[in-house]
Amino acid sequence: MTCKDSENASHVANLSAKGANIKWYDAATGGNEYLTFDALADGVTYYAAQSSGSNESALRTAVTVILKNNIEPGAPMIPSP
Repeated sequence: MTCKDSENASHVANLSAKGANIKWYDAATGGNEYLTFDALADGVTYYAAQSSGSNESALRTAVTVILKNNIEPGAPMIPSP
């Protein structure tokens, strides 16, 4: 799991995950889908689901966002477990 454009990675649109048509939610099941312009919040867990047409993966991957300033360009990003 990575954040694209780490200098400006403050919105859901800046999250990326392997797969296609990834949607981000506020809960492991059910919940609300985030909009691409929703701001990321430090310490909040976001849940990724992959969709294909009207089908969506039953399992969501949990990712906790940690926002940090002054990260060196090219520094490795450590994925959430």
